[in-house]
Amino acid sequence: MSEHISVSQLTTWLRCPKQYEFRYLEEIKLPPRSALTRGSAGHKAWEADHWHKLQTKENLPLETVLDVYSSDFDTRAVGTEWQPDEDAGKIKDVGVRMVTIYHENVSKKIQPIAVEQPFEVEMDGHIVQGVIDLETDKGEIRDAKTAGKKKADIPVDYQLQLSIYARAKPNAKKFILDTAIATEKKTEIETLTMTRADLPLRRLGNYLQAFGEALIRGYYPPTNPGNWCCSEKWCGYWNMCPFGGKK
Repeated sequence: MSEHISVSQLTTWLRCPKQYEFRYLEEIKLPPRSALTRGSAGHKAWEADHWHKLQTKENLPLETVLDVYSSDFDTRAVGTEWQPDEDAGKIKDVGVRMVTIYHENVSKKIQPIAVEQPFEVEMDGHIVQGVIDLETDKGEIRDAKTAGKKKADIPVDYQLQLSIYARAKPNAKKFILDTAIATEKKTEIETLTMTRADLPLRRLGNYLQAFGEALIRGYYPPTNPGNWCCSEKWCGYWNMCPFGGKK
């Protein structure tokens, strides 16, 4: 049996094995980009609201939730890699809208029974560890994200992440991705739901086997060059990668 692996390790490898090599084998940690800073600050605000409702069955006032977001964003902004054309203030303001619409359309409608719950589960010869954002009294596992546009369907790599949650929580009935979406003109919530029967549980086992074989062989090829993440905009390793911008 292999050493413990995290959900983020597996999802990074699925996105790009070369990126996995940079991050987890060479241990090259990069400063976050703006989207990650905003999303992480939003997650911190929602987490505070969820914890409060778990304990009191009442939501925090929106003003308090936004204060948590603002403080966390400002702290993270110091170590963020801002692009020349980015305005940190405008990006923060978009996050305010995202936090607000999630608070009004998701947080107020659910009752948490567990928040930021760590788990460890044996799967196909691996011990997989992770943290489940939110479990509700309706048997739901819910995860919250931020984005700039709708996805229409839960991405396959994220379906595999939800499948891990399903293995860790055998009594959960629904697996939900709530995405706060904001553009210059519009802010909305997209809620996508899968049942246990919908999840690619067998496919997850195959990917775990492939991941284990890659670790044994030490072979980490690049992703498809047409993949959205294989670009200077979305990959912080672009300029050091022989398949990216490195000369």
